Amino acid sequence: MGLIPILAVAAVVIILGGLLYTYLIGRKQRLLDGELDSAVSERVQERPYMRNPIFLVYIFGFLIFLGIVAVMAIVYR
Repeated sequence: MGLIPILAVAAVVIILGGLLYTYLIGRKQRLLDGELDSAVSERVQERPYMRNPIFLVYIFGFLIFLGIVAVMAIVYR
């Protein structure tokens, strides 16, 4: 099994993990009984971008994409 299928599987796992995490957070928000202005956790206030699951999925997906491009550039010179 080559490196490309492994990277592709890793990309799919990261995307599905991000979607699941986002769904769980959305479900948790729905349980707050429609309260839109709830308190923001201190952990989120310290690092608002690093606690955003969609932002993290884009970062990891882009890094995997760069890895695939690098492997393709090395293999198909």
